[in-house]
Amino acid sequence: LDGYSRYMVYWELMENMSEKDVCLVQQRAIEEFKKANPEKEKMPRLITDNGGQFVSKGFKEFLSHSGLQHTRTAPNHPQSNGKIERFHKTLRNECLRKNFPSSKKEAEKDMKEFVEYYNNVRLHSAIDYITPRDKLLGNAEKILAERDRKLEQAGKRRRAKYLMLKAA
Repeated sequence: LDGYSRYMVYWELMENMSEKDVCLVQQRAIEEFKKANPEKEKMPRLITDNGGQFVSKGFKEFLSHSGLQHTRTAPNHPQSNGKIERFHKTLRNECLRKNFPSSKKEAEKDMKEFVEYYNNVRLHSAIDYITPRDKLLGNAEKILAERDRKLEQAGKRRRAKYLMLKAA
């Protein structure tokens, strides 16, 4: 999850979280991040908890080769990684608990549809009610300016209508 835009860059439903699995998922996420945001020169910072796979020698080697800056959260403090924790809560509440998938394949299908919706349609209060994709692509200022313009026009129409009614 890109913390700036809330864009879910890459996800994978896995049965294990071994050091090898985590390195593989992170590499795929890096590739997807570069595709989704090609103008970004610097790699984002990776924030993880203190699971064994994230403190392992192999993961540290992966980090040194990948160019990722790594920050680990405070032990027993999930708020330190609040953005991904919030995504997981939203995923559970808006997707998995509603659909209650009966297999891994069904869960992956539901999650894929949800992530598409989450990234491209769902408006986020934390990013001024725009989609993560628009925020990632740098469209936020244009969208917010258009929204302000429409609100100003609506206000002018309401004032004009009020003045007409008052004069009558």
